[in-house]
Amino acid sequence: MDCWIGTIIKDELKNPLILGYVSYNGSSNQCLMLMWFDWDGNLIKNRQYPNKYLASDLSKTIKYIDQDASYLIFGTACGYISGYGYYDTEPRFLKITTDGEIVWDKYYYLNSGGVFPSIQDAYTISNGSSLVLCIDDRGNSISVIDALGEIEKTIKLYGYPYLISINRDDDGNYRCVARDGRIFILNHDGYSS
Repeated sequence: MDCWIGTIIKDELKNPLILGYVSYNGSSNQCLMLMWFDWDGNLIKNRQYPNKYLASDLSKTIKYIDQDASYLIFGTACGYISGYGYYDTEPRFLKITTDGEIVWDKYYYLNSGGVFPSIQDAYTISNGSSLVLCIDDRGNSISVIDALGEIEKTIKLYGYPYLISINRDDDGNYRCVARDGRIFILNHDGYSS
């Protein structure tokens, strides 16, 4: 089993929780993996979450949700497109309990008109919703995903450099940082303020 580490956070008991992805016996198929440890480095448990395509699933980040004591995993699931001869991607949103049981598992094609969309960053809002920043080969998109995993809205951003992080300030504006270090402040419609 080959493992790649994506993110390390503290779980609800303040123990280390590692999000990554795993493949078996040199296979190109990969799935999301969570590993719970104690502070002595002993593995408590691990769980794997294959995607619906049985191709590759790359972890990006995990957030703990205080409101209902759950975790949101943001990743990118890859699947083969018949007739095209290559793999395309869909951002994946996986909500699990603190025991690792799946609450919901959603896939959305959140793109900016291009192909190969993937999650760059996610920011959890206090009401259980999340802001999700995606990029593809043509631009950026910002989506609001509600606490049930449904899309409330998506804003497609053209003419911006590739953005790498997102958060929301107190007045509801989105603050995004680009690869080149520029900071963009966008209103809820996606326009620069």
